[in-house]
Amino acid sequence: MKIEEQMTSERIDAWICPSTTDSAPEGFDSTGSPIMNFAWTYGGLPAISLPVGKDDLGLPHGLQVVGFFNQDEVLVARALLLYDALTAE
Repeated sequence: MKIEEQMTSERIDAWICPSTTDSAPEGFDSTGSPIMNFAWTYGGLPAISLPVGKDDLGLPHGLQVVGFFNQDEVLVARALLLYDALTAE
């Protein structure tokens, strides 16, 4: 897989990008646009979204963390460390 080859050659442990193009939608009718997740899903890479920050309505912004294929546990551990660092007071 070319994405993983590049991650390895560039010593990238995880990709970090927005979870979506906007804040979470209000209510329970939708989880929002999956547009920012398509590449990772298509590539078979695990992704996790972290709530980091809020918009003017108090709805969360998401930060997506993407890891290596079949390395879900490693991704969760890295995402927890990142979340703790981003939310520390």
